[in-house]
This record gives sequence, structure tokens and C-alpha cells, in this order.
Amino acid sequence: MNLNLDRLLYNELIQFYTDLGFVEKTCSFYHEMIDNGVLPDRMAYNSLIRAYLKERKIHESKDIVDQMKASGLVPKADTYDTMIKGLCDIKMFSAGYIWYREMVANRFFSSVNVARELLTGLKEDGKLQEVQVMSSEMNVQGLDYFSAKKKNRIYGFFGFLCLF
Repeated sequence: MNLNLDRLLYNELIQFYTDLGFVEKTCSFYHEMIDNGVLPDRMAYNSLIRAYLKERKIHESKDIVDQMKASGLVPKADTYDTMIKGLCDIKMFSAGYIWYREMVANRFFSSVNVARELLTGLKEDGKLQEVQVMSSEMNVQGLDYFSAKKKNRIYGFFGFLCLF
């Protein structure tokens, strides 16, 4: 059967196989997408990042972010959250903090759940200076990431915060 897939269908297939944990199939559809002249978007890249991190392939996930940047797509909060969450899931909290620092430098803020998970992991790892810096930054923005009442995604853009 010869199907002409568009970006939406490729994204759905890539995300589907990522969710199932089939990294090879995920990568296969990603490469097929490119070979057929369909440019990957942020959703495809984020799914690939998740797939690689599930397999503990840290360098490959970073390479995907680099490919994303090289293609002209700028990582936004969702991409950084994907990296940070994936690194937290495999207990690489210090690496997650490095991505968090880049995220903040680019004026984005993590989702509450991801930030809470990173803070908790850093605290458990004894990285108290990082916890203090991160907590101070959140307090300046008027946020308490350990409050269970905060469930909104928080984005920063040029110094302004928009709550969604």
C-alpha cells in the first residue's frame, strides 16, 4: 500500500510509536518523513527527544535539539520541558538543571509539574545550591513550585508572564 503521508500523520505515527517505546520505528518514520520532503516540526522533534530519553540515549536527544535549531526551529518551553522531564525520569537531575538554565536564559519557564520534579530530584541529590537558585528565581516571579494549587503552565516571553 502506497500512502502519501503529510506532516500531521507523520507526527501522529512518530508520537504513537514513541508512546509505545518503539524507538527504531519512531526514527524510521522520522527519516521517512524527511526523505519524502516533509519537514519535521516541533512536535516531531519533541517526540524523538522523548523516545531517545526513554532509552537513556542522552547524546542522541541533544543531537535532535541541535538538528531542530539547525533547521531554524527555536526550542520553546515544551521542548525544554521534554528534555528536563525525560532527564528527571532517568534520574539525571543535574543534566536536567543544565537544560533548565538554558530555558530560563531564553526567557521560558517550566511547567509546574516538571519544575517540581526537577527541584525534588535536585534536593534528593543534595544539589542544594541549585535548588536555592531555582527557588529564588521562582519566588521573584511570584511562583511557588511546591504548592499543589499551582497547575498552570507558565511561559515567559521578553520578561512578561502569561498564564494559561
